[in-house]
Amino acid sequence: MADLEDVSKTINGIIFHDIQDLDSVTDLLRALRSACTRGVNVQKFIGENTILLEKVETIICDGISLQQQSEKVLLMTAVAIQFLGNLTVNNPSNSLTIWNLVKEKILHLCFKLDATKIWNSFSMLLLNVFLQNENLLDEILCSEYVTTILEKLTKSAQDDAEFSQHVIEVCILPRKELSVIYPELPHPSRLFLLETIYHALASTPESKATVSAAFIQYAAEVFKLKSDFMLHVLRRNEDVEPLEYTKMLEILASSSGSDKYVLMLQEDKSFLISTVYLLKCFHQLGKEAEEGFTPVEDLAVLAPNNVNRIQEEPTFCFKRDLIRLIANLTWRNLSNQNEIREMNGIEIIMECCCIDARNPFMQQWCILAMRNLLEDNIENQRYVASMTEQGTTRSEVLSEMGFEVVDKRIRRV
Repeated sequence: MADLEDVSKTINGIIFHDIQDLDSVTDLLRALRSACTRGVNVQKFIGENTILLEKVETIICDGISLQQQSEKVLLMTAVAIQFLGNLTVNNPSNSLTIWNLVKEKILHLCFKLDATKIWNSFSMLLLNVFLQNENLLDEILCSEYVTTILEKLTKSAQDDAEFSQHVIEVCILPRKELSVIYPELPHPSRLFLLETIYHALASTPESKATVSAAFIQYAAEVFKLKSDFMLHVLRRNEDVEPLEYTKMLEILASSSGSDKYVLMLQEDKSFLISTVYLLKCFHQLGKEAEEGFTPVEDLAVLAPNNVNRIQEEPTFCFKRDLIRLIANLTWRNLSNQNEIREMNGIEIIMECCCIDARNPFMQQWCILAMRNLLEDNIENQRYVASMTEQGTTRSEVLSEMGFEVVDKRIRRV
């Protein structure tokens, strides 16, 4: 009861206090923010005071609307939003109340603001609201301003706003709507999302970050439709930023190694064909000594102080990731194993089994790809054995990859 009496005094302090006294108002808001951590009863008591909530709404709106926000104004506004966020923690009822309070005026005012401190606080509020009421997240994802929200979230996350990052990872990445929203976003937001998705896929199994299968499928469709264009962009590096395509390939290569996505990707035959087609083109350009595609045997160029900086080239690791994709797409999949043979992809993979500073660890992925192509596939084993007999492939190459020919069959050494 004493707790509620103290809270009541603080509430009255805010309701009747002059908003121009920034320091005092901020201190009172801090006190209410802390009071919310004392349990559901205190949260309920505060959440039922509509006069208080309307006053806090006014404080936030006035703070955001000022044309020139001082540090004190930004701090008071951020603390006010954090107070509302704390009201919603593990409290579905308050979450709905607060969402109805902020979604009309405060949300749209935030669209006009780029202050990281404000957006990080607002992201904390959004995270708690969405965790308590998934239908409210549905409402946002179907709204006309969803791209604006996601653009603001990605921008503040790039400025190290941790709660903005959490909203993206926990609430956005797992949703199928991401594949619809993504193309509508500006280029910097798309790149940040791709980087976030890649790290979510590459993170430990214990990570809460997951990625919608619908987005992986979308990425595969883009990869197929843009394969010719992708090659042109990477060769010329003109007008179009190639980084988006290289990031998308990284995501596809990483996701193809996950049980959650591999079967879906393996079933897409045209995706496999596009992957082999691009690998053939890359390999041929390397043979023709085209700049950016020729293998580099000297690993010293990867040293941090090397002036060549091939890590910054758009083609860096692209060929390796294509082979990584093929390795995973042929894993325990007889149909895909045969498709690679029929497209003469086995020869390309064997030729790529070399040290190349432009494609670190490509040799190891080639070995895994060959292992998967030959596993329980008699036709592929005979095909590779015949290549050594005809002299098109030297037996030393097979030996380096960990295989040997015995009675026209391939076995692991």
